[in-house]
Amino acid sequence: MILNLKSKIQNLLLERNHKELMLLAILYLGIVFFSLMTIVTFVFDYYGYMVVKFIVLLLILGILRFYKKTSRLKLGVLFLMIVIEVEIGIAILSDEIFLLPTLYPFIAIAGFFFFFNFKEAVIMTIVHYLYWVIVFYIGHHVTHVGHPFFSGTYIFNVFVTSFFILTFSVSYYFSTELTYNKIEKTLNENETILKEIYHRINNNLNFMASILGLQINHAKKKPQKSYQKSLTNSRLRIETIAMTHGVLYETNNLEKIVLDQYIRNLTTLIAKTYAAEIKIMIETNNLHLGLNTTNRLGIIINELMTNSIKHADIENIPDIRISLKKEQNSFHFSYHEI
Repeated sequence: MILNLKSKIQNLLLERNHKELMLLAILYLGIVFFSLMTIVTFVFDYYGYMVVKFIVLLLILGILRFYKKTSRLKLGVLFLMIVIEVEIGIAILSDEIFLLPTLYPFIAIAGFFFFFNFKEAVIMTIVHYLYWVIVFYIGHHVTHVGHPFFSGTYIFNVFVTSFFILTFSVSYYFSTELTYNKIEKTLNENETILKEIYHRINNNLNFMASILGLQINHAKKKPQKSYQKSLTNSRLRIETIAMTHGVLYETNNLEKIVLDQYIRNLTTLIAKTYAAEIKIMIETNNLHLGLNTTNRLGIIINELMTNSIKHADIENIPDIRISLKKEQNSFHFSYHEI
């Protein structure tokens, strides 16, 4: 039973945001509360109170229906707060003074800052204060002269306490606003990165398909014994791209691939593939490049080094020096056989 309830709550959270769930919870609790109050006032022959409670119950049902049809959250909350403000004002001024109505002036302010943006919440708080000043003024001077609930001391305590609630609500608003903004920014960044990754993977797959196509056409023009060399070349080109992604995985940055590490790994792979003992000197001055540029550079190095090995005496392969330097707004790449 508990697991089923947990599953239903999780489904609700996925379907609706926390503000929608809060409004629905308040509406349903309001329906239950005012239904009970209507019955209680009827049983104890408080027919005047019963009429008020029943009208409020109908209004809350109407707000629930309105919200389900339109999904206009703020308007639904505004209608609900107006109904409750008026009902509790009537309840207090008509001698129905008990704990719940006297708590409302405090908790309503938190609701303003929960459901509305800061400017709207401030305006509603000012209107809320003005309304309750009027209610307490009428109670103090007209309907309940001398009643302790409407004494100056009690009224002062109400507004002082509500000020602390206001301070808490404002602090809560800004803390949650910052948190949600940070989460939203992170989600947007992750979505952008994910799209970029999909785009780059698509480009690389197309590139690999083109490499294999060229090798197939090249192999058709040569004897069957050359197929192995063609496939070896294709394998190296594809592994060159895969190695770029391997380095990228370690750096976690699309635009900051460490070239020294990448070139060293690549040249080691090529030498190992051709079982060649070759000395490689690399000078990159700790440069970093983006994924696409690194891929192109890797293909160039692969072609140059493969040719160096193929066209050299296997027992007398020259040493190789690779350098990449940044010169103002451009890069200077050099490859030398020594």
